[in-house]
Amino acid sequence: MNKRTLSAAGALVAGVLLMSGCSSDGYTDNSMRTLRYEKGSLSGGKFVGCVQPGEKIVTNDKLYAYPVTQREDVWDSNEYHQGSESADHQDLEIGDKDGNTVHYKIKVPFTLNTSCSPVTVDGKRYPGGTLQVWHELISKTRKGYFNENGSYGGERSGWIWLMNNHISSSVEDILNRVTRGTTVDAVWRGTKTDSNGAKVMGLEEVRQVLQDNLQDAVDASTETDLQFYKIGQIKIYSATPDSDYVQIFKNRQAAQLNAQTAKDNQAARVAEAEADAKVQEAQAKARKAEMDGYGGPVMYACIQSIDKGLPCFQPNGQVMLNRK
Repeated sequence: MNKRTLSAAGALVAGVLLMSGCSSDGYTDNSMRTLRYEKGSLSGGKFVGCVQPGEKIVTNDKLYAYPVTQREDVWDSNEYHQGSESADHQDLEIGDKDGNTVHYKIKVPFTLNTSCSPVTVDGKRYPGGTLQVWHELISKTRKGYFNENGSYGGERSGWIWLMNNHISSSVEDILNRVTRGTTVDAVWRGTKTDSNGAKVMGLEEVRQVLQDNLQDAVDASTETDLQFYKIGQIKIYSATPDSDYVQIFKNRQAAQLNAQTAKDNQAARVAEAEADAKVQEAQAKARKAEMDGYGGPVMYACIQSIDKGLPCFQPNGQVMLNRK
């Protein structure tokens, strides 16, 4: 990722600084704090001091650079590939309480503690502070310092190994425990309960548990009481189920939509029929009221006949009314 890769100019300077057996004459990279050790068989690699970011240095000593800028541990299958600078892992896959797989996309920002203030660990004083302790007890054997070209190398590099061993593994452990207590629907769709009606955690609650517990877990994974990594604000961008589960859900939604549409159509037809009946009833009442105004149906019929120029006959055949 961009934050873990030095600029071309910085890489060139770092390359000059870290080249074994060569004199370094220039400014150190602004994104790196460097540990300086004496070089040569007689010196035994004695610690000399910390070289601050951007500091000018002329030396033949051995230099080990570490980043002072924020770095990120990222799970994202869309961005992951060999040598990727955007993602370190594919989506983190964890089973929920029902055995369904949750695919998490996560970003965990962190900074390495590069403090050079002297500290004492197990009775030994380290004038180069926490950074010296980190280098000598943990990072050096794993080659976690940056390479001669200013980068940390491929995914098997020491820097990535240490990040995975301390941060990535802690993230996975915490999310394994949390996810097995919730459901994929809760973190994916925001449902509040499981199939039995029990309350379960949603995505933000899962993220908060990870945030609240990750720092302690990372600290516990290292070899001293010092805090080597500082965890930043964690983001979980998404939590989705397997594609088969998504398709089943979509099919179920489509079936429910079709059923609801049919129900709505039926209700609409019933409502239309009821409305028609009410209209006819109202029309009948109006017609009856009109006929009652003429003295009843018979008189109304008579008047209608007379209006058409016809006589009005009684049931016995005699003329009842006539215009003439």
